[in-house]
Amino acid sequence: MKLRAARCLCLAVVLSGGLMLGQQASPPQQALPEKKDTAPLPKHKIGPFEISINWRTRAEGWNWFEGKTGNSDYPLWQSLLRIGIGQTRERLDWFAELEQPSLLGLPNDAVVAAPQGQLGLGGSYYASNFNQTNNASVFLKQAYVDFKHLGPTRLKLGRFNMYGCRVGREICQRFIRSLILWC
Repeated sequence: MKLRAARCLCLAVVLSGGLMLGQQASPPQQALPEKKDTAPLPKHKIGPFEISINWRTRAEGWNWFEGKTGNSDYPLWQSLLRIGIGQTRERLDWFAELEQPSLLGLPNDAVVAAPQGQLGLGGSYYASNFNQTNNASVFLKQAYVDFKHLGPTRLKLGRFNMYGCRVGREICQRFIRSLILWC
């Protein structure tokens, strides 16, 4: 099992590197029409660094899974904080972003014995987070260096989001499907 996972990881690294090296630095042939109504958001700068902060939060109220026992009427709070720092230069860009998800006020009495089980999403969150009513963690969302102007290509190394794939959405989806099928 470990050998298979290592093989899949190596294949992913090789193929993603090949995709990045093979992509052209020129814009795609079929460009989308420009939106003239919206202006780009201004970048927040501190000295030479570009700073990004994004905080999303929401409160939920559950009253759906009525049972004879357990709590099926409860609120909970979710928060997602992202803080990033980066720099754009002529020959390379770099960016690092931390993410901090939080689940607060999870009900400790919304998980009951079968056949009912977990009474809503709060019960599921509570059970999957080691029976803690408040849970927060921090992890590295993305960190990369993007080398530009390497002849006709560019090379992006690190941990980054794949949904911004510049070689085309169909090619990225085919690549991911083939990788999953091979593993």
